[in-house]
Amino acid sequence: MSLSNLKSFASSWQKQSQCSKFRHHLTYLRMINPDHPFDLQYKNVNSSVKIRLTHSTPSLGSRRYFSTKKGLEPNVKKKILKEHLLEADAKKMDTSCTEAISAKEDTIFSEILSNVEKTYAKNTIRDCEHRLLHWGRILAEKKNAKEEIKLETIVSDSIHSVVELVLTPSAPAYMRHKLLALLLSEKTDLMITQKMLRQTAQDVLILPVNVVADIVQELTLCPETALRKQIRIELVQAIVNKRWYDIPAKYVVFFMYQLDSLFDMKDITHKLSSRVHENKSISSEDSSHSVAEHISQVIDAETLPVVSVNLETRILNLVDELKSKDLSKVIILLSRWKNRNLMVLNAVFHRLFMADLSDFSVVQLNNLLYSCSVLNYRNERFLDKLTSQMSLVPLDSVSLAATVLTSLSHLRWRNDSLMSACKKSLYDDWKLLSAKDAKNSLLSLANLAEMPSNDKETHSVKEIAMVAVEENFLPFEKVTCGWCLAVLKSLPSDQAKKLLQPEFVSEVLEICEGHMKHAALQRLAVISLAAKYEIPNYKGAFLSTEFFSLAEVTSGCTDKALTETFERALSKFADMKTYVQSGQVIQDGVRTDYVMCANKNGEVRPITAIQSEQGHEKLYRLALQLVPFPGVVGPDQSPTGSYNIAARLLKHLGYIPIHITYLDLKPNMGVLEHINKITEKIKLAVKSIED
Repeated sequence: MSLSNLKSFASSWQKQSQCSKFRHHLTYLRMINPDHPFDLQYKNVNSSVKIRLTHSTPSLGSRRYFSTKKGLEPNVKKKILKEHLLEADAKKMDTSCTEAISAKEDTIFSEILSNVEKTYAKNTIRDCEHRLLHWGRILAEKKNAKEEIKLETIVSDSIHSVVELVLTPSAPAYMRHKLLALLLSEKTDLMITQKMLRQTAQDVLILPVNVVADIVQELTLCPETALRKQIRIELVQAIVNKRWYDIPAKYVVFFMYQLDSLFDMKDITHKLSSRVHENKSISSEDSSHSVAEHISQVIDAETLPVVSVNLETRILNLVDELKSKDLSKVIILLSRWKNRNLMVLNAVFHRLFMADLSDFSVVQLNNLLYSCSVLNYRNERFLDKLTSQMSLVPLDSVSLAATVLTSLSHLRWRNDSLMSACKKSLYDDWKLLSAKDAKNSLLSLANLAEMPSNDKETHSVKEIAMVAVEENFLPFEKVTCGWCLAVLKSLPSDQAKKLLQPEFVSEVLEICEGHMKHAALQRLAVISLAAKYEIPNYKGAFLSTEFFSLAEVTSGCTDKALTETFERALSKFADMKTYVQSGQVIQDGVRTDYVMCANKNGEVRPITAIQSEQGHEKLYRLALQLVPFPGVVGPDQSPTGSYNIAARLLKHLGYIPIHITYLDLKPNMGVLEHINKITEKIKLAVKSIED
């Protein structure tokens, strides 16, 4: 039916007021020709319905009527004139009523057309929903029966009409996800699948974020093709780069996992952090231009396909809405990316500290602890809560105990209950350890200075070391195992003898280079001194004096700020030239930061007094070691394994070791407080020897 026929039909309906027939006919017209643009232009059809007012008097419209009635009386003339005026008023009323009725009929006509369109659209969408639901049930049945899925056996020929309807802007967005879930079950991309995917990529900025997330999830789980992966990347890029402010709390972690799966986030994080540092170094007069240039570089798809800082900003906005397990996943993902965004970490860890961790499994708690160790983020309040919660949950396996112990070692954190559980698992089931886990466990015990408490534990430590060197480890790793045993006072005589053989030492020096060579020299020197002073009945070789000239068992403090603070305080306390010697190698490569001497009351004396051995009072040699933050184990602030064995060796050489930690020299403390801390430690160290 043409447009003119429709107008004619509408006009006849208006004349005859046949509303029901018109509605039925128009509905039929829309069904047989759905592509016709039926808009509301038909409301302008001119109405031909007229309401006429009748009058019983003859027509008074011409002047001849009055001219032919010359003999009429005056009162009759007045009556006729009055009727003439009434007829004129009636005509005006007729015109206004006609216009009002026409406008009213046009409005009614438009409302009927609108209702027809709405009724037709609802019925069509409902029909599509029923079709998608039916096809989805068939697909689910085939999946449950593990049958081969062929789309042509599931859908009917009307699938093309459904696709056309779903892609229209007026269609509900959720239907696009349902249809794509059906189409993506096919291993290959059909023409309609390609059309749906490309159109979805174009509409990503107007589709609801939850629908886009559902589609991305379908693309993640479906059989992969080149087009599907590309569309998935485009959808994730569009949301993260352009619509990150719309992402609800429910989907923040989801899109972080998508970034982790699709992109090299370590490289992207490194590039972003580098650009941020470059941007900070720019002078203030060029800052406006450089910031714009920085932003343009960030959104360059070739160098940085995604701007992950957008998600980090969104996390800061939604941190109070995220669940505790989602917060832990944020930490885990940031650790994978090596992303130490301190603002995000502080906010998330604060929320985790306030959260209840009792519903976390031991694996989830371990993953969270491991992520903290990778990020090297030591939040003492949170670590205390996390390790306390882990101590309440039994460890499932010895490998899990080894992982927990390694994380604690990296964080330099000791929880007595958790350490006891880890050691018990290690000592009881050491036979189940892999060589890698055995090596990591041994190194962790040494770093935390977790000494065996009895002969049984000492035997277990030696067995763990044997497992660690079972494979063809490099010479440096064998030296590391020997150093760990020396720190733990568990180094067997025969193993020390093998490590100190001149041939093995030459092999180590030949293979190792750079930092590894320096570490190997130090550890071999420690093994030699431990064999000399701590292994009874040792009859093997020792390192030569020439070797000790190359190595230093303990190096000086590398924290310049800590050194300056200590010397400034010490200069107020005593004459540096008279009472202090700094940076002295005592014997066999053992080095200390400062050497002083004191009497039995802890009162310092000039260093020359003990060198000349004059005087009547007993004097003690003091070896002061500055321990920076990395050398301290929390929460008891004890020194790590390397400082521990250095202190033992200093004792063997006749010195009283004193550890001055970074907590004793806090910048917010005054010089007098620093002096009091130093003198107090000197007195306690001397008193322990006297007792």
